Amino acid sequence: MSLPNTYVIPPIGTKGVFSFKAPFDTVDKIGATEELTVTAVRSLIELVNSDEKPYDTIYTPIGLTITEYKEDLDTNVPIIVLIKTNGDHFYVPADRIKSLPDISGYRYRKVMIGMNLGSLPMDYDLTLLKANLESSVKESTGIVTVATAIPMSAITYVTAAEHNKLKALLENKSSVDLSYKTLYEQQLSLNTTLKTTITSLENELKKHV
Repeated sequence: MSLPNTYVIPPIGTKGVFSFKAPFDTVDKIGATEELTVTAVRSLIELVNSDEKPYDTIYTPIGLTITEYKEDLDTNVPIIVLIKTNGDHFYVPADRIKSLPDISGYRYRKVMIGMNLGSLPMDYDLTLLKANLESSVKESTGIVTVATAIPMSAITYVTAAEHNKLKALLENKSSVDLSYKTLYEQQLSLNTTLKTTITSLENELKKHV
């Protein structure tokens, strides 16, 4: 029987960026900088007894040999169950984890803001809207991005009367319901005009005093 391996068993609920020993250190799906959370600690013997076939599901896919599997089985190496933020699970023998996760960095994740515009005519021009959204994002966050229209349903047909009614409604709403950004810009323009007028009047008064 092999001597027991040295390993660290992270407590359930531990989360952070783990570092792994070969061959788990080269698994793209795990991600070298992704946050992982420990959801369970399983016994290798328990997995065998419950007919979960750990050699076929954990060791073989990663390239570990039958000899390595039997060594872990002989020493009853715990199997750490890790979950990614997208819900993917990974089973890793505890002796393949280098240390407790590093939580010293700052947590990041990709974010996308979605807005449901409802049903629109297929030829509805979203160019101006997308440009305004891109401008607003840059002004608010400094991030330069590209707004993309993503279809959210199957194509449906409406009558000409319904189409004309919806088109008129859209045109009316776009001209009546101004955004806060547009109202703000209009107010800035008005204030600039007022300041210019006041300055001009003050200069005229000075000439006659």
